[in-house]
Amino acid sequence: SGTSALVLHCTSANKAVVLGASGSAGQLRLSDSEIALLTANGMTIGGAQCGSQVVSGVSEASSDAVSGVLTLLATRDEATVTFSSDDSTLNALSVTADKGIVVNGVNINADTGILHLDGDSDSSTDSADSITFTDGLTMTAATVITLQATTSGIVPAGKLTLSAQTGVYITDDMSGAASSKALVINADSDSTGSSGTLTVATGKTVTSNKSDVTITAWDLDLAGTAALTAGTSSITIHGA
Repeated sequence: SGTSALVLHCTSANKAVVLGASGSAGQLRLSDSEIALLTANGMTIGGAQCGSQVVSGVSEASSDAVSGVLTLLATRDEATVTFSSDDSTLNALSVTADKGIVVNGVNINADTGILHLDGDSDSSTDSADSITFTDGLTMTAATVITLQATTSGIVPAGKLTLSAQTGVYITDDMSGAASSKALVINADSDSTGSSGTLTVATGKTVTSNKSDVTITAWDLDLAGTAALTAGTSSITIHGA
């Protein structure tokens, strides 16, 4: 579509979407090499008709021609988004799912813009309305990282690193599933000293489950009754 936005949606109800990896008959599938053929100023994939989505190994080279934000919408009831198998790099990425986002063993990098993950699009209980991360992962954004999951919260299974240049926003409760697994947040990774705030929304708590927390930020915004807690472990804060 050149300098305009591209929208890919489903006419068949609950059609699965696969990006980056090989898929099966009956799916809406874009391999990494097919994504490389797309040029657009922003792209939206999914919507109320599509089902769950899987993202695996979308490369920087293939995704570069999609400028602006790649938006993944798994908003059909019970739909999920899973990142698995291989790391993915996009210019900027916004993901919204009805029944959770699973980041399984892979890193996600938004190398020119935002990384926005919302695991509970309707803010009502679907039994697993969370964002979950397996152990040892890094989420990176050239601008802002936002994590949102109203009903079931944000759940790192192990060590998690969040690295953004102009801010990290945690809008719902985050609770580590394992002890002795560090939480590392760098909200000002380019160290400009003029932006890069770690924000925890009012009334929300970041709990590391007795794991060390290391924060680097230009500023901290713990609005209202927001809180950070490491239990018997330490919280270390570095000014950017």
